Amino acid sequence: MKELTGILERGAMFFTQARKNLLAGAAILHKISEEKLWEGTYSSFSEYLQEACQISDSLASKLIRVYTYFVLEGKVPQRKIEGVDLEKLYLAIHLPVPIAKQLASASTLSRSELKQELAEKNGECVEHTPVTFCSKCRIRIYERENN
Repeated sequence: MKELTGILERGAMFFTQARKNLLAGAAILHKISEEKLWEGTYSSFSEYLQEACQISDSLASKLIRVYTYFVLEGKVPQRKIEGVDLEKLYLAIHLPVPIAKQLASASTLSRSELKQELAEKNGECVEHTPVTFCSKCRIRIYERENN
């Protein structure tokens, strides 16, 4: 039983550290993007992300947005958001409430609770949102029911 507890603690510790590293990486990506430090070595920032960092443009965009919004614009100390799930921080940005409430929501709510709160704030149905996918490009097409 003690061995299992140790493994569980180590797993949690690794992912806590990974979240801290992602936020530190977001700060560096912001600098690289803003100052175009990739130029001369890569043909684009996207190429740098894919080849050197092995992350998608989408993930980099979210990381940079969270860092910019909370740390640079919101003046939230980086250490205060290091342990918070970055996807939840990204979702919380879209809540139409003050930044302190956004941070509290990201820290306490689950991803699904944040998505539901966003849907409610946007006047969307929280029970369901019918969706289909384009047969050619697989992009989501949201359907609205006519009442």
